[in-house]
Amino acid sequence: LAHNNSITVFFRSPVTYALHQNLTYPKPTPAGVPPSCRPPEWHGECHVNFIRKEQCSFSWDWGPSFPTQGIHLPIAIHTVDATVPSYIRANAVRHENGSWDLPVVVGLQSVAPDPASLLVTLKDSNGKVLTSSTLHVTPGGKEVAGTLYCSALDIKMWYPRGYGEAVLYTVSVGKLSKRVGFKTVKLVQDEIEGQQGRTFYYKVNGVPIFMKGTNWIPSDSFESRVTTDVLTDLFDSYTAANFNTLRVWGGGVYMKDEFYDIADERGILIWQEFMFACSMYPTDAAFMANIKQEVFDQVNRLQHHASIAVWSGNNENEAALLYEWYGTTDSQFYIDDYVSLYFDTVFDNVALLDTTRPHVISSPSNGDETRDNPVQNMWYNFTNGDIHHYEYASDCWDVTTYPNPRFASEYGVQSYSSFEEIALVTSAEDWTWNSSWMQHRQHLVPIDASLKDGNNIMKLQAEKHFNWPETYPDQLLMTQIQQAMCVKTQTEVYLRNKDTTKANTMGALYWQGNDIWPTVSWTSIEYGGRWKMLHYYAKRFFTPVLVSMYVTGDTYGVVVVSDNLQAETAVLKRELWSWDSVQPLASWEVNVSVPANNAAEVEKGNKNDLLERGGSACKSHADCFLIYSLHGGATVLSENWYLFGSPKHAKHLVDPGLRIVSVTGAGPFKITITGSRPAPFLWLSTGKNARLQKPSPLGTFSDNGFIYLPTMGDLSLTFTPQKAEAVTLSDLANSLQIKSLSSLQ
Repeated sequence: LAHNNSITVFFRSPVTYALHQNLTYPKPTPAGVPPSCRPPEWHGECHVNFIRKEQCSFSWDWGPSFPTQGIHLPIAIHTVDATVPSYIRANAVRHENGSWDLPVVVGLQSVAPDPASLLVTLKDSNGKVLTSSTLHVTPGGKEVAGTLYCSALDIKMWYPRGYGEAVLYTVSVGKLSKRVGFKTVKLVQDEIEGQQGRTFYYKVNGVPIFMKGTNWIPSDSFESRVTTDVLTDLFDSYTAANFNTLRVWGGGVYMKDEFYDIADERGILIWQEFMFACSMYPTDAAFMANIKQEVFDQVNRLQHHASIAVWSGNNENEAALLYEWYGTTDSQFYIDDYVSLYFDTVFDNVALLDTTRPHVISSPSNGDETRDNPVQNMWYNFTNGDIHHYEYASDCWDVTTYPNPRFASEYGVQSYSSFEEIALVTSAEDWTWNSSWMQHRQHLVPIDASLKDGNNIMKLQAEKHFNWPETYPDQLLMTQIQQAMCVKTQTEVYLRNKDTTKANTMGALYWQGNDIWPTVSWTSIEYGGRWKMLHYYAKRFFTPVLVSMYVTGDTYGVVVVSDNLQAETAVLKRELWSWDSVQPLASWEVNVSVPANNAAEVEKGNKNDLLERGGSACKSHADCFLIYSLHGGATVLSENWYLFGSPKHAKHLVDPGLRIVSVTGAGPFKITITGSRPAPFLWLSTGKNARLQKPSPLGTFSDNGFIYLPTMGDLSLTFTPQKAEAVTLSDLANSLQIKSLSSLQ
């Protein structure tokens, strides 16, 4: 090397590059490599499948078209004259006696000209060396391998959140160190006697795990803005809502190391997809060679992370091929391409690098696709594999509209960001439901053309149960109320079906858990980190022990769902209320059994028997609601409610007299509220001055979106700022406002 060295990088527009690659594609095809472009409602660019960039950067149904170019992470030239490790793979294998073998493969970035040795060590969190081994390096070698032998007494297994401790150890080779966790993971797909289909669930360390959480998309169009604070804030929100799983969706990016480090620490399982989504892809020699290198680079970089539970080949490409979404009528040609890309290139190479994790070829899939049978009927198959289920025409409060799948890896409905978020990126002329800004931001194209567009879908769904508000800020909030109720209803259907012996549901990952910009989308957390009402609801329905009530016709049932590995007893308490009462119309309790890591129906009956406890006050079912909770001793395990009718039909929904009594403290702040009547969908926000288009205090309330009851009296809640130093008591007090359904109607 010269004394002075430089790196020169030439950039080209990704849009023109993708077009050029499409026009010069050397392989004859029946219909090109579709889709050429995304729907016009997405306002995007074309041929993104020809470039290995973030697929959604050319636009998606929730995001903008910002095809970036540039380098957002540091690069440098290093000169070395020694053996330098570049990556560590570690495939832990557990023996029946509890001891572990840890085969370690070390990638070599540079190798000294003479034979050398490297010492590999395993340390616990206190820095104590538990075991070590010497690896002998041969000049010219690209990797060196050895095995660490670990006593059962030295090793504690890594568990996902809610099932145990996420214990991490450190493997070190020279100056390179990586944290690892000792775990086993298995995808269980067993035949069920007397039933159609198979199970589909994951066991970690032999324990069946109900995967609950959400889907991860890019958190910004510009990855350089996804800082440590952004990641930490989002993971704080996920753990607060009792998530144990994130699906890293295949239309985004392979996240940077820090993302997986945090997941390792928090006990969050990662369903990791390779970055292919909603497209056919090239399969010429140059593209496939690039993909092979991509697989090696990413698996070598990520494989050691304890959080990664499963590798998935793509998002919805099997479905796109099966149902000819993009006009691939010569299906055998594209099926051959599909096999060549995902079976022969992606997963043949994954198998060389990682022997410890299961994989699925696509999501959704039946879970058992093979080279000979690579494309199966999975989109409407609820007895095998995972599903993506979106239903916009039916009443989303109706539990009978939802399937009983083995695993729901995508589902959800849209809502808008809060007015305090929207106001920062709009002008006053945009603040109407039918403004051009609202139409431009809405990218959802429903299959049923009669539904028109996503904005119309949200309004139609809300109007099934509510009166549509008159003001723009309240209309945005109404979309969040309806989204929260829809996803709550659907998720609790899946949770009530939890079971491993009857091939029932063992996963619920709603779409989606973060946003790429202020917009309308399926997310529960807005761009910037503010919780929508849905995220407060997720905190409730993903609690480790859930009590959930359903009604079909005149029949009701109460189901207790538990992630705890020990059975227990609890007390089910209920209060029947009317919207204008100051005390419950009736209250009663019963002892119930909480199952171990399962769901059990603890009561079933006629809903009219419940309503009769309220007498004439419940003559109109819509005027009454049930508050119910599960108690283990002095601990409240779960709180929930059931509305017996649509609020728009309630005759006695009165002004609840809500007011803020006081605001005190200094991050977290204490907020005391009170009211005189029940207040459904009570909503605290910091958007009182949003019309001034200045940033509102950003943070999280201890609870929100619930039903306030007069018996709560002066109720104290907390507000924890995202950045404590950024919010003063005066800031918060002057921006706080309180609403409920009556103020929207």
